[in-house]
Amino acid sequence: MQEEIGCAITVNQAFDHTVYAYEFANVHLTCFLCDLITGEPVLHVHQAMKWLNTNELSDLKWSPANLPAVEKLQKKDV
Repeated sequence: MQEEIGCAITVNQAFDHTVYAYEFANVHLTCFLCDLITGEPVLHVHQAMKWLNTNELSDLKWSPANLPAVEKLQKKDV
């Protein structure tokens, strides 16, 4: 996270693991629940970032590998 957005975090627990077969590769995606410890997010690599509440997650178009974690977040009170 320090490299990607310049913030320090604490990783609390693994939240979801998905394996998705794209045409170009099999993607193994592990998502974690984390707390922001220090820093304000600054984009170093990516073009955009947006903080969302779980009820706003469906406003975005997600890649197929991300959908299971997104759906799980929408059902959980995190």
